[in-house]
Amino acid sequence: MIKLFLYIIYLLSPLIPIIAIYIGNPSKYSNPLMEITMIFAVCAFVWLGFEFILSSRIKFVEKYFGMDKYTDFTA
Repeated sequence: MIKLFLYIIYLLSPLIPIIAIYIGNPSKYSNPLMEITMIFAVCAFVWLGFEFILSSRIKFVEKYFGMDKYTDFTA
């Protein structure tokens, strides 16, 4: 259950920066192409930031998403 909750937080985490950026300058993102570009860029930036957290191997995160929890599919 907690793993599902962490997945949901991970997937929805870019929503707050997207809303903040859009509210900050809505006229700039009136063009749908600019809006889509901004959404993809914010998602990439936020998820790239999470990679630093995952690579630091925090005990709480490692418990649910550590490499020992995944099976080796190459063997």
